[in-house]
Parts: sequence; structure tokens; C-alpha cells
Amino acid sequence: MYISVKFPTFASYHDDIMLPDRLTKYIWIIDTINQYGSISRARLSELWQASDLGNGNPLPHRTFFTYRRAIEQQLGVSIKCNGANEYYIDHKDMLQDVAYRNWMLDSYAMRGVLEDNRDIADRIHVEPIPSARQHLATVVQAIRTGKTIEFTHHSYTRPRPDTGISFEPFFLKLFRQRWYMVGRRVSDKEIRTYALDRITDLSMTSRTFTPPPDLTAESYFSQIYGITQSRAPASKIKLQVRPQTAKYLRTLPLHESQREEQFSDYSIFNYELKLTDDLVRHLLSLGNEVKVLQPATLRLMLLNKLKDTLAQYDDPK
Repeated sequence: MYISVKFPTFASYHDDIMLPDRLTKYIWIIDTINQYGSISRARLSELWQASDLGNGNPLPHRTFFTYRRAIEQQLGVSIKCNGANEYYIDHKDMLQDVAYRNWMLDSYAMRGVLEDNRDIADRIHVEPIPSARQHLATVVQAIRTGKTIEFTHHSYTRPRPDTGISFEPFFLKLFRQRWYMVGRRVSDKEIRTYALDRITDLSMTSRTFTPPPDLTAESYFSQIYGITQSRAPASKIKLQVRPQTAKYLRTLPLHESQREEQFSDYSIFNYELKLTDDLVRHLLSLGNEVKVLQPATLRLMLLNKLKDTLAQYDDPK
């Protein structure tokens, strides 16, 4: 699965969404209502008073409705009241960007958990996300305002960096603990992808741009696994998977096109994806748990990679 982030998408996106204290309160209200399924305002106020956010004070009626309105406008989460005067989250009346919203809510909820348990920080290990702190905010702001950015790119495959790249960022994607931005390079009008951890000297210009209306993160990544794009059409893929790994794929699908056929001692997972290096590398990482049934081209791609790998361990004698 991937998480693609597109800005701006919310009907109203005020500046105070970026205030940690305010957003923490929004997240607390959403999480609490979710945990209870439905809850009265009086009970919600009692829980607020007992929490660190309340500081011993109840949640005022006017404050709750102010937060409720902001939550709907800024986070796309609708809090409604049923016939029993209890409040609940209306999951049917949310914005379309479910993956982004859930990721954002989970991230802030996790941040709150970690902040409340700093005394055991040495027993909580998290994976780093390169360059998110340095560049992510600037790129997000450029996407929101439709401003061109300039930067230097340090490619893994070139000896010298490319300087002075002018770029129109369309959307962001988080993949394997790295942030990538997809957009249009001004010099050749080509759609390009850059990893944020490979760029330096990033700055936002005053030049504006309009992204293509028919190009979205959802459509761009709809037929690929990972970040690598391909001009070739998508292929129908069948994978024979052993039971243990099948359980993992059920809970964390490889792609949104995933469909499973269950048998007594294995499963067959069906996909419609382009054949890219990212896909090949991931399938190889699954080892003998997965067997490619079709297409033949994908089987050949994996075999060639395996042969190259084995060749590195051949006895030189």
C-alpha cells in the first residue's frame, strides 16, 4: 500500500491546522468519539476534564461546537448527533482522501502517545524518514500555493549534482521511509520524481504554476507499486503465495488492485500493475514464499535478477 499526499484538497484549510496544541485537541476528540462509537457531550466533557488537555476543567459547550466545526472543515471528519443526543463519527460523509487523513490522524495520535511517555523513550525505536524535517514543509507550502521550487539534486547514478533545477511540485508520496515529490521539470516539461533526501539548496520562488487537472496522485500511482513509473501498459499478475505470507498480504495489501483466491495450502493473489524495478525488488524480498505464475515477462525479470545475484557467489576457481 502507499500513502499519497495531495495538497490542497480540503474545502477549508486554515492556518491554525498547523498549530500543534489545537490539532492535538482535535485528534483527542476524534479518537475519544471513535473509541466509544457514540458518546454524550456530558460524558465527553468528563473525559476531557480528566485528561491532560482539560487541566481539570470541563469542555465548554461553545468550545466543543467550535472544535467540531473546525474538525469538519479542516480535517474532513464529520461529527454528527443521533436521536439519543450522542455524538459519533460519520464515516460515510468524509472527504475522498481517506489514506491521507488516516495517516495524518495516526501520526498526530502517535506523537501524543510518545510525548506522554518520554520517560521510556529508550525503549521505543522508530525508523527515520530522511529529509522530512528539512524539506517537507517547504514542498507542502509550494504545492498548496502553486509555487515553483528550485533545488540541487544529488543523484546516486551521476558523479556530479544537477544544480538550479526549476520544478513544479504536484504531489508527494511516502514510500519506504522516504518522501518523494512528483511534478514537472520546467526545463523540459517532463514529469519527474525526486527523493527529498537527495536534494539540497531548496527554495520556493514567486513563480506560479497550474498542475494538469487530469493528473492526480491517485491516477499516477494507480497501476504501479512503489515510486518508479513506466510507459508500458499494466499487466495482469498472478502470485502463488504460501499461507503465512498470505496473512501479511491480507492485512497490508501490496496494491489496491489486490484480489485473493484461497485454496487449501496456498493463495493466489491477482494484481493489475506495471512491471517496474520496485515491484521486482519487492517480490525478490519475499523469497520462496511467493511464486510468480504470470506474466512470463515478470517471471523472466525475476530469474535474471536471481541469476545475477547467484553469479556474485560463484566459486572463482
